[in-house]
Amino acid sequence: MSANKRILFLHPNCPGQFKQLVRHLSALETTEVKFLCLTDYSSNIKGIEKLIIKGSRGQQQLLAECTNELDAMRFRAESYRRAFRNLDNQGWRPDVVISHSGWGCGIHVKEIWPDCRFVAYMEWWFSSKSAIYESTKDNKFLNFNLTTQQKLWVRNGYISHELSTADKIVAPSHWQREQLPAILKAGCDVVYDGIDFDFFEQRVTRLHSSPLVTYGTRGMEPMRCFKEFIKCLPHLMRSNPTIEVEIIGEDKICYGGNQPGKTETWGGWAKRYVTSAGLGNRVRFLGRLSYTSYREWLQRSWCHVYLTQPYVCSWSLLEAMACGTKIVASDSPSVAEFCESVDGIKLVDNNNLLEIVDSIRKSIDETTAMAHPGSAVARRDYLNRLSLQASLKGWERVTGLDLNTRD
Repeated sequence: MSANKRILFLHPNCPGQFKQLVRHLSALETTEVKFLCLTDYSSNIKGIEKLIIKGSRGQQQLLAECTNELDAMRFRAESYRRAFRNLDNQGWRPDVVISHSGWGCGIHVKEIWPDCRFVAYMEWWFSSKSAIYESTKDNKFLNFNLTTQQKLWVRNGYISHELSTADKIVAPSHWQREQLPAILKAGCDVVYDGIDFDFFEQRVTRLHSSPLVTYGTRGMEPMRCFKEFIKCLPHLMRSNPTIEVEIIGEDKICYGGNQPGKTETWGGWAKRYVTSAGLGNRVRFLGRLSYTSYREWLQRSWCHVYLTQPYVCSWSLLEAMACGTKIVASDSPSVAEFCESVDGIKLVDNNNLLEIVDSIRKSIDETTAMAHPGSAVARRDYLNRLSLQASLKGWERVTGLDLNTRD
């Protein structure tokens, strides 16, 4: 790769889905990496220059002006366009631009820099045939009615504009790629986000002294079936007085839906529910953990529960798999792509609480036998396609960059 290859990342928050890719690129001596974002609470990564859009086109002004996501996408598109123009006027022109297409950040990339290599990361297309509409039709907390579907469909206008101008589209799973219309799907490659198996590794010696069930995603919300998990705890824990439960994440909604009441959050509801069931001293809410503490938490778990509506998978599922943790997960197509036929993973119906409880019990019973070297090797072989190295090779292919991925 020629010296000083200029690479620009676009996402409202740094580093977003690009954490591993940004870190790898920033460590190469022949790259100059900038990350254009809106929020000033974003992470700092050594070796990259984080550029925060502020003032009249910044995040605070967006929150003050925009009352819906469509307006916000329009606002971001213009904010990023002005930032592109400023960079161009300063003589800085990227060779490669990598954008998350779900926010409106990259709509004007090819207008300002028609000769750059533009790669659009496609996390979600709001398909009218999405399985999420059928699976949540009776879920009053998600409320995916016809009006909601129409609003989500219109957001595809901005997404399709960005995707259609990209030189290459990237989806992080085959299932997400399948949501696209055929004309966009044809230009879309699948590149898994990649898990660092040198960091997330199987350590059976770290298992908690008594059966520990873990649950954790970014927020406590209907999209990740938080209510269903909490509802199953009394039945599970009364049948085995040695079981403990730990929950990590923030008490907020990240992917849409409603709180359980006008003045109550899902976290507040859950604490009240388990306390009234007499389980308060055995269910612990840990909030956010450091990266190292999070890994050790997964390694201590006897059974990790990952429930979700038919939507994008969280990294936590794959990281738990990498740690060799027994898993009970939703029988959803987004999950099955990663989990089908993998030892130690049981897929369940989100709405069948007895099935969830029974699967957790069986996983706990099986945990003492999980450390056979043969099963660990088989698991590692299966997950190789999800490794960070495999992901970097995929990004090398779609960007045309030399990421030094040779074995």
